[in-house]
Amino acid sequence: AFLADKLAPFENLAKIYLAENDLEKAFLFTEKSRARTLSENLNDDFAGKIPAKPSPLSIKLGALREELNWFYSRLNRAEAGEFDALQKEIKKREKQIAGLMRQIESTRTNSAQVSANRLSEQDTIKLLQASLDARKALIEFVSFDDSLAAFIVTDKKIDFVADLAKESEILLLLEGLQFQFGALRYGAKNLGNLMDELKKRADFYLEKLYEKLFKPLEDFVEQRDLVIVPVGATHYVPFHALRRGGGDEKYLIETREIVYSPSAAVWMSLTSKPQRKAKTALLIGFADEQIPLVNREIAALKKIFPAAKTLIGDDATFANYTENAPAADILHLACHGQFRPENPLFSSLHLADGSVTVRDICAQNLNAELVTLSACETGLNKIFAGDEILGLARGFLAAGAKSLVLSLWTVSDEATTELMKNFYTNLQRGESVSASLRLAQLDFIKNNSHPYFWSPFMVIGR
Repeated sequence: AFLADKLAPFENLAKIYLAENDLEKAFLFTEKSRARTLSENLNDDFAGKIPAKPSPLSIKLGALREELNWFYSRLNRAEAGEFDALQKEIKKREKQIAGLMRQIESTRTNSAQVSANRLSEQDTIKLLQASLDARKALIEFVSFDDSLAAFIVTDKKIDFVADLAKESEILLLLEGLQFQFGALRYGAKNLGNLMDELKKRADFYLEKLYEKLFKPLEDFVEQRDLVIVPVGATHYVPFHALRRGGGDEKYLIETREIVYSPSAAVWMSLTSKPQRKAKTALLIGFADEQIPLVNREIAALKKIFPAAKTLIGDDATFANYTENAPAADILHLACHGQFRPENPLFSSLHLADGSVTVRDICAQNLNAELVTLSACETGLNKIFAGDEILGLARGFLAAGAKSLVLSLWTVSDEATTELMKNFYTNLQRGESVSASLRLAQLDFIKNNSHPYFWSPFMVIGR
């Protein structure tokens, strides 16, 4: 909220430097307006964390959280005439929790000494290009007056492509794509011969998005793997599923690895952290009527991770999560997720004892190399000034996760089980997170599978 009316100078300076063809400075001023608070939190070991020794504020926070979860559960079975009163009580407690979290955070000492924003301009560019090396390109999208453009950063230079498309055009194409995906939301068993036609319709929108957002950048990125830094509407574009048409049809993921990041600074922060071989896994699953096959998914993954700690059913509680998650190298959560566009910091995962919100997740200390959210709509985020992502992704990144795998839209329960099994098998063979997900998605593509079944999942991080 503070940044909402403070970013115009950054945008105007970027425009001035673009007019002078000083791409380095234009890119740096664009970066300075991106995901500032998240970037600082990633360099701060204490930001937002609740201390091990309970304070009066943290005790009060815990009591309010229990009350809120009671009202959440009551809302799900509300009788006629109760809904408005319950919603009022929920909003009251959400406001109280938000205030308490601000009080707790205000008592912390910011320990971040150096971040990408504090480096000299020259050092920032050099560090980014060294991190990319010859194998990767970073595409950072910008939006000026509803017109989308992109910086392309490689190890050798920075390029800029203006006037890719109107943001309103991209939103219309995304609406069409989501409409096509909606046809498969309740399964494909009864669609029979219609599947080929439905796939053609989905591919049509993916090809249109490719033409608008990637085709003009092809010559600059060449065959490099990609780090995508979205802006505005492009946060909801599945770039890995964009499809080249014109007789040489291929999805973008078929030609390269793709990861996403809220900013170049966040990506550099995540990639700079020491990488460990994942040894311990925590598998948590809580089924409901919308995702009934969760226990089957956890059972399949248990075969890949025989020594994993498994929490399902009534054992899949937030208390058990907080006790076991800090020691896990791999954290897999298979449960229902809910995105709250009107109050994104209360977006949540549903466990046995209620809803676990973004604020709850931010307050934990994780050391996980990978967090996978095998749930519905876990990747959706409300985008605020500076492209701060206020959704579940932010919660886990702020808590300490190095990489995230999550979904952009409602997923197929059955297809997810198969994709996750292949993903973790690849990971156990020594592949990176992005390579493992890519290989799992390629298996679906080889079988001519509809994009709805394989494209929801994306990698944020390294």
